[in-house]
Formats: sequence, C-alpha cells, structure tokens
Amino acid sequence: MAAEELRITTLKGLVPFLKRECEELGFPTVSETQNSITVLGAFNDAVWLNLNLRTAFHVLYPLKRFECNHPDDLYKAVLDFPWEEWLSPTGNISITSTVNHPTITDSRYPNLRVKDAIADRMRDKTGSRPNSGPEATGAVIRLFWKDTEATLFIDTSGEPLSRRGYRINPYA
Repeated sequence: MAAEELRITTLKGLVPFLKRECEELGFPTVSETQNSITVLGAFNDAVWLNLNLRTAFHVLYPLKRFECNHPDDLYKAVLDFPWEEWLSPTGNISITSTVNHPTITDSRYPNLRVKDAIADRMRDKTGSRPNSGPEATGAVIRLFWKDTEATLFIDTSGEPLSRRGYRINPYA
C-alpha cells in the first residue's frame, strides 16, 4: 500500500512533543498545524502509531481528497467513494467535520450530506445501510473542508488515545 499523509491530532501546545515522538518512531513530519502534524505512512503504520504514541489524540487515515465548492459537490464526491470496501452495511458510522467554506452556515449540514451519501452508496451497493448517529461506536469519518479542498479521513483510533487506561480499576 502506498504511503499516505496520516494526520495525527493533539492538544494545542503539544505539537512539538508529538512531532519529536513521531520522529523518534521513524516518522518525520511533513507539515504541522496548531493541533496536528502530518506524517507519511500506510494503514498499518496508522495502527502501529495508535499503539505507540503517548501525546496524540487521533490518527487519521485519508480516504479521499477532492475539490469541493458546494455541498452538492461534497455529496457527489462522497457518493463516488467505495464505502462498501471500508464499512459494514450493518455497522454504525459517525461523521464529524471541520469546515471553513462560505456555502456552509450550519456546521451540522456537511455531516448530514456525508452521512446521506455514505448511506445511499451502501444501500445501492449492498442493499443495506449503516446506522448513524453522534456516538462514536463504530467507524468515525472525519471531513476537513477549507476553501475549495476537502479531505475525508477514517479515524483509526476510536476513543481518543489520551483516554487509554484512564481510571481503569482492575479490582472493580
């Protein structure tokens, strides 16, 4: 599998520590923002990073990058992706997004368009559609859309990595 740009999120202020941690694990930083860095890796690397990072929240694997100028463009691009190869038609999905585009006035609308496109594609290809909701109990799809560029990621971490082992009482 070819190397992709994995986005790894963390708290603002922890990026330098996350960057050093990734570099020590053999993943040099390609780019960074206030709360994330990008490294190159395959899907298996995303899983490995989930097991080894201490300062990260989520490791996001890119599924599709595309030009997007309108919510209808978003729907068409998402509908065109082979979701049936990634998701179970009887599973659960949750959509989150970070959007900065003038056509979006309600931050929940892109989530709805992505969810509808995935459900329509799954229904057409498999005869069934996944359940959806705000709970991150199944696959979590993250949309980042700024200006005319959009990227869909699958969250390979599930629960934020900072919660690993949090207040687990082995004697309860």
